[in-house]
Amino acid sequence: MMKKYSLNQRQITIKRLREFLQQSVNLEPELERFVKTLIFSLEMADHANPASHPCSSDCMPKVHH
Repeated sequence: MMKKYSLNQRQITIKRLREFLQQSVNLEPELERFVKTLIFSLEMADHANPASHPCSSDCMPKVHH
């Protein structure tokens, strides 16, 4: 029950972030990259086992500042 709730919340968050990207005009490049990275991370979390994260920071997209 708890997993299903968190999964739904995650999907709602992904949807809202995508809408934010679509509606935003002249977004700072760093912010746009950050939001896209967030969406990617949330989508990957949907496919991963929430109990274990064998994938360390090595597989995360690198964001250069």
